[in-house]
Amino acid sequence: MEELHPTPAAEPAEPKEPAAVTPAAQPDQPAPPRDCWADLAPGALSRDPQALLAAWMAGRAMPRRTLVRRIIGAAALIGLLACFVNACRMLLDQEQASPLQFFWPLVFVYLFMLALKDFPLRLLLRRALGRLRDGTLYPDRLHLVTARGEEDLAVEDIIMVQRFVGWTVLIWGSWKHPRIVPIPDDACFGEGPQLYGRLQERVQDARFFRSARPPRRRRHLVVGLLSLAVVLCTQVVLLPSYWGFRSYTLTAPDGSSSVEVNYLGLTQAFSSDSVGNFAFPSTGEFHAQWSGSGCCVVTYRATDGSLRVQMLEPAPGAAQRLAMDPPKGSWTTFLDSDDPYTLDWDAALPGYRLKTPWGTLDCPQWEQFDGMGLALCDKDGLPRWTLTPTDIPATNSDGSPVSLPGLLLCPVSLTSSDTDVLLLGPADSPFLPG
Repeated sequence: MEELHPTPAAEPAEPKEPAAVTPAAQPDQPAPPRDCWADLAPGALSRDPQALLAAWMAGRAMPRRTLVRRIIGAAALIGLLACFVNACRMLLDQEQASPLQFFWPLVFVYLFMLALKDFPLRLLLRRALGRLRDGTLYPDRLHLVTARGEEDLAVEDIIMVQRFVGWTVLIWGSWKHPRIVPIPDDACFGEGPQLYGRLQERVQDARFFRSARPPRRRRHLVVGLLSLAVVLCTQVVLLPSYWGFRSYTLTAPDGSSSVEVNYLGLTQAFSSDSVGNFAFPSTGEFHAQWSGSGCCVVTYRATDGSLRVQMLEPAPGAAQRLAMDPPKGSWTTFLDSDDPYTLDWDAALPGYRLKTPWGTLDCPQWEQFDGMGLALCDKDGLPRWTLTPTDIPATNSDGSPVSLPGLLLCPVSLTSSDTDVLLLGPADSPFLPG
């Protein structure tokens, strides 16, 4: 009779004994003993991933879905979807996310998978199969050799049998604490399909299920992947909010052009595609106004509390440029103005001297923005006014329309101002045609 267990390779077989390597499936091979239905090779199940899958799928078919478990699963799924919706809302509303908001989706997906009895069951089965060393199924019992010792499970105590193509899964214990052992067909001496019928004759009170296909996990895989996808999407959506990312579209009053401005709270930096990061870190507070032709002036509060200025244009070359950068000369408001503004270039300063109805401001420093304009700064280097080129429509002596070049003077402020001033130069100014 052929041995049921592989013999240890203690000594190499002699070449002159071919019978030692004769294949097991010979026509004249004696039948296996009738008092043994299946023999599990030592460690075979722990090395076969299909064994874990067969045991897992049979365990998931057990009627363990209680009302409490269903409520927990439904609540966890609703909570997971609510986290995703809230993350999208925070991204659209540009709200700051907290670290705790990354934690809740993980809790809800764990509770959801726990209600599906996926994670705990898989871990328990993997541990149980890893401890299994050897086993023999007799008509009246299953004798197991585990890492903890030997034990016998009575066949009459089986509560459920699940038949897959290639596998017969036996379940002992209770619905809440099952003991699951998968038996492969190749361990049944070529009589694997008959094991299901033998057990039906032997066990009267167990539940029997048969599947025409091998164990699959498509439904579980779809549900698990969808829940994990929702978690990943939630975390990805939360990242920009956690980093303090905000995006703004600044549109000109006439709607003809716009610029994109981004703010990243993690680095406290404003940025745009045309200029990159702004020169100074910011608290995120800003005010934008369109000045001149195609130039957007962004006033933002720096982290030191000061106000800073950045000029942007919707596209390269879209904004009007200064004729001279920096311009030099003298400009004033209309002569009939009761409170004129006067801007002069003072070579002795050197710098700009601005006379307003409220006094005189010396600007020995200024910031240039690629010819789009200037930020006139005080002695401390803080911008106080912005100066951008503009065209002023006028009428010639013969009644024909003419466009006069001028300067638009605006105060640096985080609020809209009504003190924007048009400055014109004298007749010999380079801004006027000779």
